[in-house]
Order: sequence, then C-alpha cells, then structure tokens
Amino acid sequence: MTFCQRCARAISAVLIAGATCSSAGRARGDEVTAPAAQALFEQGRRLLLEGDYPAACAKLEESERLEPAAGTLLNLAYCHEQLGKTATAYVEYQDVLALSLKAHDEPRAILARQRTAVLEPLLARVVIRLPEVEVVGVEIELDGTRLGRDAFGVPIPVDPGVHRVSGRALGVEPFAIEVVIDRAGATTDVMVPLRAPAAAPGRSGTAAAKAAADAGSAPRTAQDRSVTSDVRSPSPQPGSAIPDSTRDAGHRSTRPILGGTALALSALTLAAGAYFGIDAFDAWARRNQHCPEGVCDTTAETAYRRAKRSATWADVCFATSAVSGAAGVVLFVLPNAPPARGADGDRGAGYQDGVTLLISGRF
Repeated sequence: MTFCQRCARAISAVLIAGATCSSAGRARGDEVTAPAAQALFEQGRRLLLEGDYPAACAKLEESERLEPAAGTLLNLAYCHEQLGKTATAYVEYQDVLALSLKAHDEPRAILARQRTAVLEPLLARVVIRLPEVEVVGVEIELDGTRLGRDAFGVPIPVDPGVHRVSGRALGVEPFAIEVVIDRAGATTDVMVPLRAPAAAPGRSGTAAAKAAADAGSAPRTAQDRSVTSDVRSPSPQPGSAIPDSTRDAGHRSTRPILGGTALALSALTLAAGAYFGIDAFDAWARRNQHCPEGVCDTTAETAYRRAKRSATWADVCFATSAVSGAAGVVLFVLPNAPPARGADGDRGAGYQDGVTLLISGRF
C-alpha cells in the first residue's frame, strides 16, 4: 500500500469517526441505548481505527444486530469497504444515506453519498440468464438467497470472491455452480444449466415421454405395421390417385365459400350500380336545366357526358350483380352431389362437363 493510499484511508476513517461522534449525542440521547450494543460499538470503532478490520466488522455487526443505528451502520460500511466487500459496503452506504436524509443529518448524508460515488464504478456484477426453453417452477438462488423471476437478466452487484448459483425446476435435474468474481467493475454472465434428469427404473414424466419418442422412431415389426395400418390410413404415394372420399370432401367444402363470395360481389356491385344510376339521373337533370329552349351551354355538355358515363357504369354494375348473384344462388341451392364418374372410373371428364354447364348453361 502506498503512502497516499494510507493517508486517504486514514482521512476517511477520521471523517467517519467525526461524523459518528458529532451525531452520536443526538442519535443516542433521545432513547435508551442497550449497554451491550454501545460497548460493542465503541470496541468496534477502536479496532477500526487500529486497522483490525475483521475483528472490527464482527463487533460492529453484532452491535447493529442488537440495536440498529445509522452511526453503527456507517462504520460497518467503511469496515466492509476496507475488507474489499464493495457490494456490501455500497448497499450499507445507501442505507445510511436514506436514514441520514430522513433524520436531516446533512454531514453524514454527504459522507455516505461520497462513498457510494467512489464505490459504484468498482462494483462487480453477476447477470443470471435462463435458456430460452419452457420450464415450469424455476427456483434460482444466489448464495442461498432466492431470486424472483424479475431478477433474471439484471446485473446484480456482488462482492469479489466465490459465489454459488443453485436451483431446480419441474422435470429438471437440480444444479449448483460456483462463479469466481475477481475483477472490479466487471460484469459476469451466468447461464443456468437446465438438463433433464438421468433415466432410472420406473421413470415417468419427461423420461417416459422421451422413451416413447425413441420407441416411435424405432423400426416396427410386421405385426406393428399391420396394427398401424388398421388404425391410420396410409398417406398417398407420389403418382397414386387421391381417394374419392378426399376429393368429394374438397369439392363440397369449396362450394359454400365460392357461393358466399359470389353473393358478396353481387351485393357490392348492386350498390355501386345504384350509386351510378342516381348520379346519371342527377347529371341528366342538370343538363336539362342548362338547355332552355334547346340551347345548351358548356355546363350542360359536361353534365351530359357525366350522365352518359354514369349510366354506362350503372349498366355494367347491374349486369355483374345479376351474374354473380345467380352464381351464388346456384352454388348454395344445388345439391352437393359429387361429379359423375366417367366410364373408366375417372372423374375428370364428368367434372369438366359440370363446370362447363355451370358457367355457360345456367345463366
């Protein structure tokens, strides 16, 4: 340790001791202090000034447990900082800051804010990530503390050293891994290993499902194939004919769709024809207004062209509405009889004749 570092450490210890002494009378004067907590606090401060940080932290921790106080927590945070427990000290300084602001203790709040600013860039963090798989009942613990699902993927400050990540889930083998954190300010990603449990006699659940999948992929015997063929229809092979029942089902299922589409088109074109018809009558009436005694002006000519154009569109829309409406009625009303077979058992010729009849002979 250099001379400057020793000076800075001594100055920090004096400042913390001064902040503790300046507010000790106010903090402890309003209430009865437990004798044991007070004795441990004073002994811990003495050890802290002497540089015996492990013993000082132990005394201060016990004093804080017996009687929580902002001054004790401030000294404990400084002690943990000297031991290299940056994350623990950072959290304790933040607690001191909150307590000092609540008590309107500005000197102690300034000191706690300065120490947190010094420690923040030195914090090491751990990010626990889950693989992108659907797992039920995941429980992850970091150093024995259970983490909620919202903590996954979030950088968590930790002290330098060895940390234990353990967990379990439904249908997943329990795990426990150790992570070594030895770099200040670094962030370490930890991917949680989720593995299926090893196969065992009397297995069930995930192992049974895996065994069933493996059995399904194994070659079947002749007896197995015969049983399967009785239950499930074989898939058509390339070049083979599609079964008649399949083609009949496809023929029946498409007719309501085509009929509904045709009727919808008929309604739309009927509305469009009505619109163009009304527009044609309106334009013709305007043309007559601007042709008194057979003499027409420019507005009358424009209205005449508009009336002619709208009348043409109205005729087209009404004709389309009639054709599509008739087609929709035919598709809905006619029975869903399958196409007639040809002489050789094929439906190609009869189906083609039926389509030709529907298009050219029904209107």
